[in-house]
Amino acid sequence: MRALETVLGSVAPEEVRICLPHEHFNVHGPNEASIGIRDHALAVLVPQLEELRERYDCNALVECTSVASNGRDLETYAAIARQARFHVIASTGFFLYERTSWWMKDASVQELAERWTREARQGMDGTGIRPGVLKGASGMEIGDPGRPHHAEVRTWFEALARTHHATGLPITTHASGPASWPQFAALTECGVPPRAIAVGHADFQGSVENLLPVLDHGGYVLHNFCGGFQPRPFDAAIQLIKALIDRGYTNQLLISVDVVYSAGRRCDMLTRTGATGETPPWLRDYRHIFTHVIPRLEEMGVTPAQIRQLFHCNPKAHLCGPW
Repeated sequence: MRALETVLGSVAPEEVRICLPHEHFNVHGPNEASIGIRDHALAVLVPQLEELRERYDCNALVECTSVASNGRDLETYAAIARQARFHVIASTGFFLYERTSWWMKDASVQELAERWTREARQGMDGTGIRPGVLKGASGMEIGDPGRPHHAEVRTWFEALARTHHATGLPITTHASGPASWPQFAALTECGVPPRAIAVGHADFQGSVENLLPVLDHGGYVLHNFCGGFQPRPFDAAIQLIKALIDRGYTNQLLISVDVVYSAGRRCDMLTRTGATGETPPWLRDYRHIFTHVIPRLEEMGVTPAQIRQLFHCNPKAHLCGPW
């Protein structure tokens, strides 16, 4: 296994216990520190991460806000990691076309690959902090030449593949709708090893059958639980995971919460309370894995060895290889 790059430097894989493979701090740029955003983020996030480490044996997460225009503040991430004594893995790459950086719209494969490779080797946004994972995102335009922005998004995925070859970094994705297979195919056609790819939002794909092409070709599928924080969609997501476990794919499943903490914009989802002053039981936070997901899987007969594989072993295998 290769070393894992965090916002505080490289760590050996054995230093990581449970890792949440797809989360967000979404703390906006460094110039907001003067209005208290950084202080507020530290006050809210550090206790949450300390609880994960001390109570649940979770000491790492992947921060998947991949571009500065979507709220990547790496110096604040480092401050959070340092205070919480938590391994935070940052990402570089791109998000959905309509929400990504303007300069990417006309960039070539070579320009993008060179930029992301430089960030992986020298650091991002002038901080010296290097990413530990590459992030891509798309809807169905990735696999349909007739859709708007198909050519641009294909260019971005090809550049992501070139960056993987130059840096050895794994790739994680945001897949809107049933885009898992088109994303996976675009990357593997460029020579990315299947085990280096985790296609995201498996809970958006609707059925086991929609995920089998990726799994049967050796890739990971990532269950982010976006939208899965009310009883009905949560139950559907859990049933999907259990069905994949029963089919023998335990070693290829990744599970996370996809919390988006966003100080100063939306409510911060870690501290919001209901009308009665009590936190709603289905409000998503980083603890959701430990308070709802694992207990439900255990009730359904998932074994301790399978739980360990899902939450201890699989994230490290995807992040650190070998592929």
